[in-house]
Amino acid sequence: MLDKFFTRFSFLIILVAVFLLPMMGRGARKALQSNDNDVHDWLPKTYAETQDFTWFKKHFDNETFVLISWEGCHLDDPRLELLAKKLVPPGANDPQPHYGPLPEPEQGNWYDDILIAKWFMERDTGKPKATGPLFKHVDTGTRILDTLTEAPISLSVSEAMDRMRLLFLGADNETTCAVVTLTEEGKRDLRATLTKLYSVCEDELGLAPERVKMGGPPVDNVAISVEGEKTLIRLFIPAGAVGLLLAFWCLRSVRLTIMVFSTALYSGAISLAIVHYSGANMNAILLTMPAVVYVAGISGAIHFSNYYRDSVAEGGVEGAPARALQHSWLPCILAACTTSAGLASLYTSELVPIQMFGIFSAAGVMSTLVLLFLFLPAWMQLWPMKPHSLLDGEQPKAEDIDLPHRWRVLLQGAINRHRLVFAGLMLIMIACGYGLTRVDTSIKLTKLFSPSAQIIHDYQWLEDNLGPLVPMEVIVKIDNDEMTMLQKMELIQRIQQQMQSIDHIGCTMSAATFAPELPKGRRGFLSARMNRSVTDKRLVANRDAYLESDFMSLDGDTELWRISARVGALNDVDYGEFKEEIRKSVDPILVAERQRLAKEWTRRQAQQQAASGAAVQTLAAVEPAGDMGVSAVYTGMVPVVYKAQREMLNGLAWNFVTDLLTIGAVMTLVFWDLSAGLILLVPSIFPIMIVFGLMGWLGIVIDVGTIMTPTVALGVSVDDVVHFLIWYRRGLREGRPRKGAIMLAYEGCARAMYQSWAVLGLGLAVFALSSFVPTQRFGAMMFLLLSAALVGNLFMLASVLASPIAHFFGRRLVKQAEAEKRIEELEKSAPPPTHGPTPALVRHDASHRAGTQT
Repeated sequence: MLDKFFTRFSFLIILVAVFLLPMMGRGARKALQSNDNDVHDWLPKTYAETQDFTWFKKHFDNETFVLISWEGCHLDDPRLELLAKKLVPPGANDPQPHYGPLPEPEQGNWYDDILIAKWFMERDTGKPKATGPLFKHVDTGTRILDTLTEAPISLSVSEAMDRMRLLFLGADNETTCAVVTLTEEGKRDLRATLTKLYSVCEDELGLAPERVKMGGPPVDNVAISVEGEKTLIRLFIPAGAVGLLLAFWCLRSVRLTIMVFSTALYSGAISLAIVHYSGANMNAILLTMPAVVYVAGISGAIHFSNYYRDSVAEGGVEGAPARALQHSWLPCILAACTTSAGLASLYTSELVPIQMFGIFSAAGVMSTLVLLFLFLPAWMQLWPMKPHSLLDGEQPKAEDIDLPHRWRVLLQGAINRHRLVFAGLMLIMIACGYGLTRVDTSIKLTKLFSPSAQIIHDYQWLEDNLGPLVPMEVIVKIDNDEMTMLQKMELIQRIQQQMQSIDHIGCTMSAATFAPELPKGRRGFLSARMNRSVTDKRLVANRDAYLESDFMSLDGDTELWRISARVGALNDVDYGEFKEEIRKSVDPILVAERQRLAKEWTRRQAQQQAASGAAVQTLAAVEPAGDMGVSAVYTGMVPVVYKAQREMLNGLAWNFVTDLLTIGAVMTLVFWDLSAGLILLVPSIFPIMIVFGLMGWLGIVIDVGTIMTPTVALGVSVDDVVHFLIWYRRGLREGRPRKGAIMLAYEGCARAMYQSWAVLGLGLAVFALSSFVPTQRFGAMMFLLLSAALVGNLFMLASVLASPIAHFFGRRLVKQAEAEKRIEELEKSAPPPTHGPTPALVRHDASHRAGTQT
């Protein structure tokens, strides 16, 4: 039946696959172009940290800032003012659109292969142009100094420089910068916006891209996306070449090697196309998803190819693809379904990128079945193996079909000494596994790039010459009409000064930074009261100016006062402890202010009650409001990053547990045997315990390139285990003893298992040479995990099946085989049938007597 199907429809199947290839390729390219890595978007909208940060960005613009400086950027550098005017032309209420062609990617900066002009680019004139302003306003060190020294603030130059230091002015009192705030259009495509900044610096200021130093959250976002894509593109060809050579060495056929890799690459393209056509965007975690599908595709294709080679060796080329499919459909479906179930369980994670990874990876893995069951057999039908041809070499030798002798001796020894093998591997796993209690996660900038990366050099220069860059925000909410403008400014100033004394905070900025010198005399003296009254009036007169700044806003009737702190991007700071330290420093000031306001409120109430002649009991029954309209919100990138890190760590453990439980449940249902699911768990956890346990012992943090590798390795491990268990069950059904059934399983799939390891493990190990740390970790971790998984599947799984632990697995099959064997023995021992006449069969009734002969 299958043979007729592929004979009739193979050409049509290949034609459809070729027809869909451009669509899949376009979808894959568009998906890669949509790569975006805003950590704020990684957390669910229901989280308090996410809601606070979203609320903060609604009221303040300067969160999305780009800091720009260069060697020789001093207060008297005319290029600084020229940059500000080119980005936001003077004399206009709104910044003007920056029309004109964007720079071509071959300008030589580290954004060489940025894919620009996506959402807001128009091509109606043949040249891309921005449809709206990219930059809202520009603050420069020179402008800030003028603002502080001129009326109404009127500070001295030295006082103004003190307030600017480590913000807009370096410790040398000379080096300064420009801080560019982006519009919504500018935020929409950060890559094109940064490319525009580089273009202005080069065309208008004469600064080559490598001389320009940029920092800020948009720079982080783009650097992560671009560097990840660049390293993947740069190492894709070497990784593919290594995989091709290893696949050819394993399969001994150019024809099969081409088919295997084409199937795997097609499956990877399909997975990316699914992302694009579903309307989703890529991110740093989802970038590893095509590798997962590629791994699943190449693993399944190698197993299928081995079934095909066996079919060719046994029955010739004619009908071999159909026979291979008949043998492989069940293990391939089981492997794909169990892997997809484990991946889909990642949707329970709280991190949005991990949810996306789970769903799209599961969809991609299931799509590989279409290629394995239709595309690959159809190709083999149209382009079959031909012994003695240049593409397929000589007739397959015994060692190419059967298990090599050296492997047979090694594996037979593991079976005979299964107790020693199991005990040794369990001790190693437990010892390494204890290190899991010491693992930690990080998504900090310094953990994502190598020390030689351009962005690390830029950040190091900026922090050495100017100050820290990572923002931590404290928003003081004041809803108290009894507080004067001066009292509010004094409260903000006290909080700012207290935060400035905290370790790791390089500088702070608030509305008080741009306020005149506040009175310091005792409030009881007449002159002091007059001074305070005058200062308060000056502050009230400039209230609209503060509201127009980025340090004061309104939320209904509530005033929002922003205090922005900067933390070093390259410092090794525990963000959780740091946030708590800020809270402990600020909360006592707020409590003291509430107590002061409560006392004043009580005093005013007493005076009013006394004037109206009310009873003392009435006064006692009235209580002031709990927070007196003064509270604080702690937000910014620091809390968001910390929450994401915690969720990564919690999700790593929980996701792996749910993967195991899901896969174990599926295996139990498929084999209708609880012991099958339990047996599967033992080799599945082996590589995770070994590799991640050692990471904990060695103090190696888990980053975005590491977080998904357990699921990938688990998918390959499950694929191998499913094939192994099916062969093992087949041996039991044939009546073999358990050790004989294990050896049959080795004969059936051990070759494909170590071939998969060679092609995948060594091929992906090339990515360990990447300069982008997540990609580097992904390649190294995949090699280590796949190597550990190979040991677990070849030796630990066999030792478990040979031990009394596996006595119950396949017990029904053993009993059935024994019964069939006894029936066969009885049939052999029975006397041969006679061929002469047989006795007549007599019916015991009066009317009839009949006889029959045989």
